[in-house]
Amino acid sequence: MAQGDTEPQLITGQPAQTGRLSPVLRAQALAVFFAAGATLALLAVLVPHGNRVRVVPSVVTGVLGYPVAVLLARVGPRLPTWVLHVLLATGTVMVSLGVGFGRGAGPAVAAAFFYVWVAMYAFGFFSWWQASCHLALAGAAYAVALYLTGDSGSPAEWVLVMGTAVTTGLVMGLVSRELERLATTDSLTGLPNRQGLAGHLTRESARALRSRRPLSLALIDLDHFKELNDRAGHRAGDELLRHLAHAWSQELRAIDVLARFGGDEFVVLLPDTPASEGRAVLRRLATTDKVHWSAGVSEWQPGEAADLVLARADAALYEAKRRGRHQIVLAPPHVEGAPAG
Repeated sequence: MAQGDTEPQLITGQPAQTGRLSPVLRAQALAVFFAAGATLALLAVLVPHGNRVRVVPSVVTGVLGYPVAVLLARVGPRLPTWVLHVLLATGTVMVSLGVGFGRGAGPAVAAAFFYVWVAMYAFGFFSWWQASCHLALAGAAYAVALYLTGDSGSPAEWVLVMGTAVTTGLVMGLVSRELERLATTDSLTGLPNRQGLAGHLTRESARALRSRRPLSLALIDLDHFKELNDRAGHRAGDELLRHLAHAWSQELRAIDVLARFGGDEFVVLLPDTPASEGRAVLRRLATTDKVHWSAGVSEWQPGEAADLVLARADAALYEAKRRGRHQIVLAPPHVEGAPAG
């Protein structure tokens, strides 16, 4: 990167995305569901309802729902995922109690459609397997609640409600995964973009810490790319970026991550690889074409922040440019208390 350019940074200040959309959105959505459920339960008591709605269970649901919503709104992004699973399962139990306390088919079916919310959230923010477990819990709890009500039309009601929940959940899951793909994928090359790289780096650094295996990161910048765009046009530049993305991907292992960091910059994330071996990998990439580029390689150290390991690679890249380009420079290890670069 040329001197004077803005130093590249991974997303900091909020949890890195590691799959299934951001922790902030995940917590906010569940907070909305609890707050909305509590509000509707109280409204059911306030509007004319005859004797078909039991007042005490509805009020209790409302009273319990709001504190959970506030908790999620305030500290939800910092909660571990298992807590969100427990809260969603608790919501399923609350819905089932609403079904069981409903007098007659109408209130029971109305309460049961909150299972659709459970399915929407589970398939939108959890894996397919985890969402299926939540849906199975909802189906079983609903079946028990209907059985306890003694309603002769229970099987038809169960099929109607759970069928709607399954369909809604599947559609929500497909949409959320497509949105996640678009948010983390570079549209030109099909590689992970900066946001996608943040997730990969978070996962791989955690794995490296557990396994005590090395992890290296290389920042690559094409030499004289602006001149190519000026001479041959941006279309030629785009074609070159696509070509390099394809050619380099063929040379890397399945566990390696090649990402487009922006413009003509790429990042190569190399798990189980020290920096010295990472330089050898880059030399192999250089044999796939006649394009000249410069690179800086840094090795992640336990506890090192993502933006710091990237900043060290960027400093090494700048040193490669300073030496005359078409160089691969290893970044020195980070010394605690020393400035990044």
